[in-house]
Amino acid sequence: MPARKYDDSTITEALERRERGESGGQIAAALNMTRSAVDYHCLAQGVTPGGRRVEFRNKTVVVKRGKHLVRLFSPIEDRLAESMRIKGIGIAEIARALDRKPVSVRCRLQALARREEAGMAL
Repeated sequence: MPARKYDDSTITEALERRERGESGGQIAAALNMTRSAVDYHCLAQGVTPGGRRVEFRNKTVVVKRGKHLVRLFSPIEDRLAESMRIKGIGIAEIARALDRKPVSVRCRLQALARREEAGMAL
């Protein structure tokens, strides 16, 4: 397995800067990272810059990431996805139930697992 390109302290600093509202390009330039790496690590940790949320009538929260609007998972969707997965239901079926793409569901479940693990370590 190749060595990690960015150490934990660099990634942590990128996440903190993103939370303060710096753009992915600014963070990438300051930390000598690629823009896509900054975007990936922020997405993987669920970090979005403040003030960039848009709320639609159906109460779905959407954020702009690059040129795309991304629909965030609600707490209800998180609980449903986790409970279905615990019951042994497959990713594709969970995705259909949530009207999401399977890759979105898989990544969300991974993010929730990371957060739960990090919370237990404290």
